[in-house]
Amino acid sequence: MEKNLELIKQGKILEIPSNIKYWLLRADGGKYFDDFFLNQYVGIGNNEITLPMINEDTQLNTALGRTIEGYKNLFRKVYTTSNNQQIAHSAGRTMNFIEDMNVNDIVIVPSKQSEEFLIGVISSKPYEITSDEENLEIDGKLTRSPYLKRRDVTWIKIVNRSFISAEMRWILSAHQTIFKLSPYAEHIDNLLSPIYIKGEQCFSSIRIGTEEGVSVDQWFELYKIIKEKTGEKSDEITVKSNVRSPGYIEIVAAAVEIPTVLKASGAILGAALITGKVKLPGIEVMGIIPYFFHEGKLQRERMKLENESLKIENDLKKVDLEVKKSKITIGNSGSTGDTANTGVSENLNTSLTEELNISPFNPGTVIPIQMQTDNENLQNEDES
Repeated sequence: MEKNLELIKQGKILEIPSNIKYWLLRADGGKYFDDFFLNQYVGIGNNEITLPMINEDTQLNTALGRTIEGYKNLFRKVYTTSNNQQIAHSAGRTMNFIEDMNVNDIVIVPSKQSEEFLIGVISSKPYEITSDEENLEIDGKLTRSPYLKRRDVTWIKIVNRSFISAEMRWILSAHQTIFKLSPYAEHIDNLLSPIYIKGEQCFSSIRIGTEEGVSVDQWFELYKIIKEKTGEKSDEITVKSNVRSPGYIEIVAAAVEIPTVLKASGAILGAALITGKVKLPGIEVMGIIPYFFHEGKLQRERMKLENESLKIENDLKKVDLEVKKSKITIGNSGSTGDTANTGVSENLNTSLTEELNISPFNPGTVIPIQMQTDNENLQNEDES
């Protein structure tokens, strides 16, 4: 990694920890979606089971640690009329939230009818508010959830359901309050950033936006472009496809091959990147929160402005090239000399980019940190 840092330092790449877990937590069918979002937390019910009770129950806190059976025993003491299935569901939900969920885990919360999904990072250990703090209102419009057991969350994105991969579509109809999504980590990671590092690998996702499907010739051309641009390094790259018109392809390589991944991604994304003059994100890595809200965000905004300027410059050069080519054609009465063929390969790539509506796979909207700070300040003013 240090060697790579010496190669490219003009941008930032998201680094996703390989040891985090992924969760889906429902807001009572989306009823408390806005509350979770505005007040930056997630929570669960069964308020009669308090954190002091959990911490002090002798049958739960044993030498073997806290187990699901210990949680079930605690719930049976409190909910004496509940059946075994109800006890099992409630105990499992609480154990997941208190014991298994950790700071820095990723949590996803669906809205009503699962039209949108909040994606955030757990930022606190479990805590409990008092019953006096529930059902407060903000501007007379928003009623908070009644959940007393909570964890703070830093929300990073809102993503439309259309970007949820086919492998995860089952969550749209699942009814559990909280469950692990860790087996689907790769389908969540690429919702965060088009290029990221996780463990010993680098990933780049590219959207194929066409509604008409990808032909055999177009697939061949895509792989040909990748091979031509990466040369002898092409055997270090794996290409995965999840194209269901629209969909995406994913370029994967070892983390030490980040420059190769960037080169392959740039080749597919079009002629502006192929020139080599547009600045791509480099390989200086950072964690999720800094990437989205601090120096990483500022760096990408600066790079975006630079890239827009370079795109205008490239467009002007293309126009100038077309003018020169037209003069050569007229002057040579259809001659096919080398000069007239300048830029043919680049135009071919540009054409394929347009045909397949290719772009970085970067779904959803990043939630500005200032918005979350403003919400917190508004909340504090209303409570004072």
